[in-house]
This record gives sequence, structure tokens and C-alpha cells, in this order.
Amino acid sequence: MAAGRLRSRDVALGAAFLGLAASSLACGFGPEPPDEPYYQPNYGSGGYTDPGYVAPPADPVVTEETYVFYCVDETELIVDPDNCDADLALDENWPYFLAFATFYGRNLRVGTRLPKGGDMFSAADTESRLGWGLPSRITNGSTVRSGIVGGTHTGTVGS
Repeated sequence: MAAGRLRSRDVALGAAFLGLAASSLACGFGPEPPDEPYYQPNYGSGGYTDPGYVAPPADPVVTEETYVFYCVDETELIVDPDNCDADLALDENWPYFLAFATFYGRNLRVGTRLPKGGDMFSAADTESRLGWGLPSRITNGSTVRSGIVGGTHTGTVGS
């Protein structure tokens, strides 16, 4: 083989090597990282984050809770539900209340004291009764299903 003469095979291998070297430099595999910041991983936060990325807002969470209602006296002792009949409850001094909570059982009997932590309102409070969607006459253990978004308590009445 004469010095200075290149064969076509040598030219093809040389061109392939130069092409490979040029493509690795273009992809950022060379000694210097590329200048564009979004190609550089952020190792401090556990992974790459695009500086221009904005997360979409979260949808409001809608949960359904079931409230259980009982007719009680001022000591939260369950009494006959007839005492909480809206037609009998004459004024705000009426001594019976509608107690409610999500954690009350549905089968508690008259004479049972309700667990601590529930809420209650006067059986004569027609505005609260309407706000909960309660009928004028309820039974002990009545339920109201409520979709909670921002604290509203209107819902549907079950039994």
C-alpha cells in the first residue's frame, strides 16, 4: 500500500468517526454542558424541573358526609323524637334540640347520652332546620347527606 493513498474503506470509517464525535458534542456529551438552562438537571431537588412549568390549579375537593340527627334535651340525652316536632316547638326557649354529627351511630335508643363532640340547635330554630333540609318531623337516627365545599351543609335527607 502506498503512503498517502486512502482507500474508500478508510474514508468511510473516518467520516463515521467524525460524525459520531460531532453528534456527541451537539447533544451535550462533550466536556462542557450546554448553555440552555432547561437541559441542565437540577440535582438539588431530586429531579429536573422545567423553570417555565406552572402546575395547573387543583380542582376543589367535593366530599360527601353523612350527618346523623337525634332529638335530645340540654344534656344531650336522647329523648322521644316527638319532642322535636316543628309543629310543637313554639319558641327559642323550647327545651329540646336537634343534635347532629358524622360519627353518631344510627341505632341509638331513647335514654342514651350522645358522645361528646357533636353540634346541636334548638328544635324551634326553623332557619337551621330548613338549612339542613330537615322535614318538620324527624325520627332519631335520621341522616342528611351533604356535599361539602366551603362548609355548606345543605343536602338530601335520608332515613
